[in-house]
Amino acid sequence: MSQDHFEALERTLQEINALSAIYSGDTSAALDNKDGYSTPPPSSLETACSTIGFTVLSIDEYMYAKSLLSMMDSSASRIIHEPSNLQDGQQAKIPTLVVQVVWKSQEAYGHSFHHHQQQIGIVHLELPQGYPAIESSSPTVSVISLTNWSRKQREELGNAMNEKARELSGSESLMELIHFFQDSMTSCCSSNMNMVVHGTSSRSRSSGMNNTNDESSGNIGLQITRYWIWVHHITNVGRCKDIVREAKERRLAGYLKHGYPGIVVIEGTTALCDDFVQWIKGSKSRPGGFGRNWGHHVRGQIVLDKGSKRSFSNEFQDIGEDLASLASICRKNGVEDEFLKYVMQH
Repeated sequence: MSQDHFEALERTLQEINALSAIYSGDTSAALDNKDGYSTPPPSSLETACSTIGFTVLSIDEYMYAKSLLSMMDSSASRIIHEPSNLQDGQQAKIPTLVVQVVWKSQEAYGHSFHHHQQQIGIVHLELPQGYPAIESSSPTVSVISLTNWSRKQREELGNAMNEKARELSGSESLMELIHFFQDSMTSCCSSNMNMVVHGTSSRSRSSGMNNTNDESSGNIGLQITRYWIWVHHITNVGRCKDIVREAKERRLAGYLKHGYPGIVVIEGTTALCDDFVQWIKGSKSRPGGFGRNWGHHVRGQIVLDKGSKRSFSNEFQDIGEDLASLASICRKNGVEDEFLKYVMQH
């Protein structure tokens, strides 16, 4: 089996663990092993009018995938070692993983709907060998159950989700598909109830979640900015140390997640954040910069109102290679919607 297929498998498990951390009510449950590939528990995220559940169905295949990755050499060359129980000439086979997404409406949207039947939708997403790196290996969506939907409606949703999966081929697409499913279910239920549902998506919370004044934070009168920088990889030890040093020198909060992919999220006064971004882009006048191409990876900039509460209060730190750890931190600090948008959707 090629190195590309094993790297694709590693990205798949990272994506699954990150989503499990985001959708889990107990974020520590998805991180019970330091290797970052613990078995994700069934998890859910409750919004204003619905709950999304995320579960790995193919547990045996998931555990086997973990074992394959554990046999990869940890050195820079990342040499693959085949399982010892394989016969001569036999190659390790990348397993097909299956996850389940469950959408449930709240039993009551308002006083006039207290007795309305709860709506439930269930879809399975099959992740083939080579996902997400190989464009021909897009997830296959199967609609399992939709409360009060006709067969035609179920087929139409399944066709639309599979078409969406094909459009997203070549990159991690589970989060986009979950949002597509969530929006479809919410829209249908809202239409059937002849009402407007407000604030149903976690993505809609970003505009208002930081509008609370925090007089005790010491940030009154200062404009705060948060940057999300996505990079294909950050593996050089010296470069990681440089990022941490430069962020601390500017008194920025945030985190570095190194490895594949590399994520840098910073938060601080706008001028200092802008200065850090200019440094990380690199230029002849900025020694130690990493190159102009980094500028193309600045995924998101959130400028908070003066006096708004900061989301990160820590001293900038390197948290290692585990994407699920960053997901848990973001959920804990109320910026999981930004993590989903700027890290998981690309």
